[in-house]
Amino acid sequence: MIWLLKYICKNTVYLFLIIAISFLAYILVGEIPFLYYEPASIEQNPKLIHPSLFWQSYFNFKSLFYKPLSLLTYHFNHMLCGPSSFCFHWSNFFIHACNVVLLFLLAQQLRIKHFIWSALFFALHPLSTACVSQIHGRPYALGSLFMLLALNLYFFNAYQSRTKTHPIRPTLVYWSILVLFVCMFLSKQSFIVFPVLIMFHLYNSSSNKKLYLFVPLIVFCTCFLVGIFYLDIIPNISKAVVGPKVYALSQLGNVNTLIKFYILPFQTALVHDLYFYASAFYPQVMLGIFLLILWLFLIIQKRSSLLGWLLFCFILMILPTNSIIPKNEVIREWRLYPSLIFLSLLWGYGLDFMYSKISRFSQPKNLKHILLYTVLIVYATAQFLSIYQQNKIYRNPIFTWQQVTKKYPYSSDAYNNIGVWHARQSDYKQALAYFKKAIELDPKNFAYELNMAACFREMQHPALNRKHTQRAKKKASAYNNRSHSFHLKP
Repeated sequence: MIWLLKYICKNTVYLFLIIAISFLAYILVGEIPFLYYEPASIEQNPKLIHPSLFWQSYFNFKSLFYKPLSLLTYHFNHMLCGPSSFCFHWSNFFIHACNVVLLFLLAQQLRIKHFIWSALFFALHPLSTACVSQIHGRPYALGSLFMLLALNLYFFNAYQSRTKTHPIRPTLVYWSILVLFVCMFLSKQSFIVFPVLIMFHLYNSSSNKKLYLFVPLIVFCTCFLVGIFYLDIIPNISKAVVGPKVYALSQLGNVNTLIKFYILPFQTALVHDLYFYASAFYPQVMLGIFLLILWLFLIIQKRSSLLGWLLFCFILMILPTNSIIPKNEVIREWRLYPSLIFLSLLWGYGLDFMYSKISRFSQPKNLKHILLYTVLIVYATAQFLSIYQQNKIYRNPIFTWQQVTKKYPYSSDAYNNIGVWHARQSDYKQALAYFKKAIELDPKNFAYELNMAACFREMQHPALNRKHTQRAKKKASAYNNRSHSFHLKP
């Protein structure tokens, strides 16, 4: 009993240190203002501010497909703190910190010895800034919270059943997981794939006799996917600049960028304006196809082990967030947050493997272990500094968009938002210059024309205002809001 208490206290200290380090990394997050389209969709959105409008707008049958639970948390933020970005961002950090705790516990249940490093990797990964420093990333963090709760419950019950020590009633467990699954779905619809994670584990383990319990969930998910296909996918594809084929190829073509996002400590950017590929014969696309096939081969080979399950979960959590619906970007950081959970667990699994290999070597073993942990500390420090530096940039909207133009000089979205910033300062001539640049880069986007029209209206040029308003209407009738920032690889 004394040993158990010492073990719990020791782990609690490690967990406290990880949360404290995360807090220091995000210490500037409360100073970040509303960015990008957050002022219109969150800060000044009357549907999120007024209770009667909120319940009328977001809690009906149609809205069940569009993250009502996440929107409810925004509504609570308005009720508690008003339109304060400080409150919104620290709420995001709280959700992220809860996810760190749950991943810490899940890694222990999966018998990963380096569970501390898994939790630290997840806590300090720069990709998490998309769900903490960017308020719109909350649905993915909130859905991940319910997913981690469900996975902890599932594996705790599996361990208890295997050891026959006070097992929980299976019916209670599966009903609890069902409730958590509904919460995931209401946080972000991309978590519709969660039952497949459990099904894969059950099918490839000795517990496959319980597989039938998840069949109703699979049926529900299938019906949902068919419904959303007709309600959302077809209407959006019909007005998109590029089709599903180009969008899917483009995801594969940007795999090298995705790998950098996951592995390298980096300064992220608010917008990633990457190339789109129209053919499978580009070297980048072919590399992506090869890596995907290799990954699937590893999953099949290791399907009965923890490694196979983690590999499967990682790739599955990427797919629904980058579906065939063409979007304005190939990669959006907050869509990667759920997959980062399984990458962190893979990180701990890999460290276990490396540690076992090092332990087989001859003396001095301690020196090799010290070298390994020194490298890990340096890597974690680099991640810490990446988060701190990025939040420092996010405190100033103009610096944020200048960072985007520096990394992605063909980003029409960035130039447009710099123009919006100048227009808010009543510097309309400078704003027009940036709006013109945005239109040159993306001539099919109606929003940029509307911004031009608004500038001319403020400058008392009615003829030019009418001209750009008419252009905007023509573009809006041909292309929807997902049409901007597409750059086909020549």
